[in-house]
Amino acid sequence: MWAMHTIKQLRFLFGTAIFLLGFQSCGDSIDYGEIPWEDIYVNFSVYPYSLDNRLAAVGNYKVFENEGVWGVFVYHIGDMEEEFVAFDRACPFDCRSSDCYVTYNAAEGAFVSKCNQKFSIFTGFCTTISGYSLLKYNITYLSNGSFVVSN
Repeated sequence: MWAMHTIKQLRFLFGTAIFLLGFQSCGDSIDYGEIPWEDIYVNFSVYPYSLDNRLAAVGNYKVFENEGVWGVFVYHIGDMEEEFVAFDRACPFDCRSSDCYVTYNAAEGAFVSKCNQKFSIFTGFCTTISGYSLLKYNITYLSNGSFVVSN
């Protein structure tokens, strides 16, 4: 009898959590594994130390609007292992919606989607709901100081 009562409570809690998660998303929440990332081709060069590039200073960023799903966000973290990171701006909670994309919020030191989910600027992992992350692109550094962002 006790086990049956506990199972009912767990089902109720699980159902409530799923219901509330639906209100947190920008649109129809989809599983991360269902996002069609494999259909996206990204391969472009960045020259961070050119005269007109704002990426030269640590903490600066640049959005490449015509790349990725809804643009590629390149951020200069200045870390010893990774100097730059690049993430797709598509929110993993609803990557199909052009209304649900990620921007940088300097006050919070995080990427924030329109549905108010926060993502780490270092890893791209969601800091508000576990199991979700932004698509991180590869960065290949070249000898001339530039780098290539690709998947």
